[in-house]
Amino acid sequence: QHMAKILSIDLGTTYFKMSLFDRNGRLCDTRCIAPPIAAAQAGYVELPADAFSNVIAQGIAELRNRSGGDLCDVEAVTFATQTNSFVLLDARDRPLTPLILWPDRRAAQLEEEVRRRCDLPGFSSTTGFSRINFQCMPAKLLWLQEQSPQIWRRASKLCLIGDYLTFLLTGQRAIEAGAAGLTGLVDIHRCQWYPEMLAEFEIDERRLPGIVRAGSDLGP
Repeated sequence: QHMAKILSIDLGTTYFKMSLFDRNGRLCDTRCIAPPIAAAQAGYVELPADAFSNVIAQGIAELRNRSGGDLCDVEAVTFATQTNSFVLLDARDRPLTPLILWPDRRAAQLEEEVRRRCDLPGFSSTTGFSRINFQCMPAKLLWLQEQSPQIWRRASKLCLIGDYLTFLLTGQRAIEAGAAGLTGLVDIHRCQWYPEMLAEFEIDERRLPGIVRAGSDLGP
């Protein structure tokens, strides 16, 4: 009888790693795939949404094939993630943008504007940030509002890369608290989105996933 397994998906910046562990924490098998990151223009760092799901599916399929074509002993799926990498979805859950990854530099010219919008009383004590920079998601959302307003108006959901994985696997809209906190948009003491910062960056909270603690069961 096989020991129950955990499938872990590591959404690294350079490689995605799909790994199987047993209940004792022993690594049973792993696959490592470089996602096809592209640059539409100089400074852009993007991953097409369909390529994202294809790489995940490919890695899991390779694990399944190497285990004899059966992953029925997998009892849980979990992930590790980068943050400030995100995608916008429309009202029918279709991607409006590629995944815009955190090293992307398109918002570099907005650094001073971003800094000004973070000049709130209590910003640092509420978010745990001294300031956020152009590589953080809010700066790129500001860029999209200015450069692609038609896409911003159509955006119904905002998913960070780990949230998008969760959404594809379970249909649930949730973000892990640590990943959320690293956007600079969270009241880390209340573990909730920070309304004053959302207002500064003109982000409707209804577009955002709910914040949950690591280890929360998001369903089958």
